[in-house]
This record gives sequence, C-alpha cells and structure tokens, in this order.
Amino acid sequence: MVTRSLAKEDWKLYFDDFSKHIQSERVELDVMALDIGDQIEEDHVLLNGLSYDPKDDMIYVFTYPLRHFISHPDHIWLVEDNNKLQSIDIETSDGEKHLLRFRDAVRPGVSPHNEPRMNFEDLESIP
Repeated sequence: MVTRSLAKEDWKLYFDDFSKHIQSERVELDVMALDIGDQIEEDHVLLNGLSYDPKDDMIYVFTYPLRHFISHPDHIWLVEDNNKLQSIDIETSDGEKHLLRFRDAVRPGVSPHNEPRMNFEDLESIP
C-alpha cells in the first residue's frame, strides 16, 4: 500500500480528470472532527465525481443522492494498492478529516459496477 500527497496546484486537474473517467463507484465517507467525533457521513452511496474550486477553496463530493462540501482543504492524500485507488484522505485547515473509501479499489475509468452516472441537478446538499 502506498500513500502519496497530492500537491494543491494539481487538485483541480486531478479531480476533473478523475471524474471524467470514473463510473459510479460505491463509497463510504467518514468525517472526523473534535466537535463531532468520528461519523460515517455516507455509506454505500454512489460516487459520481469530485471537484475542487480554487476560487472558493472548496472540494465538492458528488454522490447519489447527496452532495458533500469540504471547505478550506489543506492536504489530500491518495492511498493506493497495486495501482488501484483505495481511498482519498482530505484534511482541512481547521483539522477536520474526510476519508472517502472505495468499496472496491478503483482504477479511474474501470468500474466493477454497471450503474449509470447520475444527474447532479436533483441532489441534496449536506453543509
């Protein structure tokens, strides 16, 4: 297993490219913070994409049926095994940790699932 840091100047391009090549993947999203402890935010949901907006300094996690926002990310680590992505770990400037774990390790563009990509227009938001 290899953990590598993703440089901030690469976030937008990495997530845009990742989102173009993944198919709907089942993920678990855990949030860890001092005020809430460790929480499973979403479990067995379909990930349809990730995006970084440098203007607002925000990461958007598009899942079905929700959207998750991560404000002021500081560090992103990619955890890989045999060239397959196991998880994306994101830490914010205020110490929150967001762990996006793939149910099945993925290679962007290759999916063990045949679910169609979802329409983002009807998604609910989690602040």
